[in-house]
Amino acid sequence: MSDNDFKVNLTIKGKKYLIKYDVLKISSVLSNMINDSLFEDNNIPLVPIFNIEEHIFEHIIMFLEQYFNEPMNDIPKPMKSTNILSIVQPFYASIVFNNRTELNNDNLVFLIDLLKAANFLGIKPLVELCSYKIAVLLTVLPKDKICEIFGYQNTEASNESTTNS
Repeated sequence: MSDNDFKVNLTIKGKKYLIKYDVLKISSVLSNMINDSLFEDNNIPLVPIFNIEEHIFEHIIMFLEQYFNEPMNDIPKPMKSTNILSIVQPFYASIVFNNRTELNNDNLVFLIDLLKAANFLGIKPLVELCSYKIAVLLTVLPKDKICEIFGYQNTEASNESTTNS
């Protein structure tokens, strides 16, 4: 049996996802968790995934399956454009937009959760994509909005009030 025939059951909070082993190898963590010896008796291994929300994991699976079939274009560093569609294929842009076009806290929370999960699972291209999109979003926000999103007080306003006292 070739690697192409192997499938793995991943479970999140009781929900099972049957995914090709070759697709999962894109994740360094899943690749290390699932080794060839799990397939010796021709059973489909069951691998529980913790610390990732189901809706985030579904985006990760979509990303992995697409990446396996059509790898994402490399994201140049430093960032040369804020237009994500000029950098990566439309599918990958849609993953980080989460079917939303407006900029709000929910979008940023989604992106940060997706980034943390991708980092946790060792999916470098998805980490880079999320980081790029977050950087783009932060470049268009005013400073006070960024402080609000991350729960920081505007330090300039605080410094001015203490200096004038």
